[in-house]
Amino acid sequence: MQKKLIFYAFLFTTSIKAGEAMEVIDESSEHVPSISQSNTKLLYLYDTYNGEHSSKIIRKGSDQKKGNFFILDETIFYPQGGGQPSDTGVFVINDKSYNVSFASSVEGVVHHYIEGDISNVEVGQVALLKINMEKRLLHAKIHTGGHLLEGVLEKFAPELVGFKGYHFPEGPSVEFKGKLTSLSNTQLIEQVNLSLKEMILKKHDVIVKEVDLEGLKKLCGNSDVPLNDNTARIVTIDKFKPIPCGGTHIKNLSELKSVSIRKVQNNKGNTKISYIAN
Repeated sequence: MQKKLIFYAFLFTTSIKAGEAMEVIDESSEHVPSISQSNTKLLYLYDTYNGEHSSKIIRKGSDQKKGNFFILDETIFYPQGGGQPSDTGVFVINDKSYNVSFASSVEGVVHHYIEGDISNVEVGQVALLKINMEKRLLHAKIHTGGHLLEGVLEKFAPELVGFKGYHFPEGPSVEFKGKLTSLSNTQLIEQVNLSLKEMILKKHDVIVKEVDLEGLKKLCGNSDVPLNDNTARIVTIDKFKPIPCGGTHIKNLSELKSVSIRKVQNNKGNTKISYIAN
């Protein structure tokens, strides 16, 4: 049976459905592309460690649930989705700071939600983006730890098929289809934790690259993955099978202090494995 791959974060995550109550309050420039014509360029896909960047504001607006937001031509902010939390941080515009409390993606367009009034900010102005790097790196470590856990687990419990990841600091976990039969819960925890420790000590690189549809089929065995300009982003650790993923990751496992299983739970034929990564 072909083993399904867990999708930790899609290339274009969507946290708010298109058409949800939203009011765009400034479209003053005739040169600004419409939302349907222009996706936000996602700079975090190319550099997890880039914490500052200047971008142009191409929209500002508000919605009933989360308040005021900016839309930019490009962003370093990761929008919540795919089991990974949003980045937070600050916009600096004309020497004034605006706290960014949340980012989400709507059909490829990232909304950066701002605390406070934005009426004095004009479309077309340039904002200096600064993300909270402590949170960014924590999220990247937890996310990478989830990939590592799933890869190591396949060796010890091939009957489990990953299908869902939750990579928030508050209780990260990976869920698998199937019931654990190869080992007892205690045996699995002991053996997998030892293997995780060994993998980190070996300081494996975390390889991120883009492939076309044929490369995706060859490396990952499936093609039902959202493509961006006919390419998909995949993540590989050591000799584990590549995973299609649009999240943030560390460059090398040496940046992890540890990854370990905290708890194994069986529920309705599925297995949930909670873990700790730091």
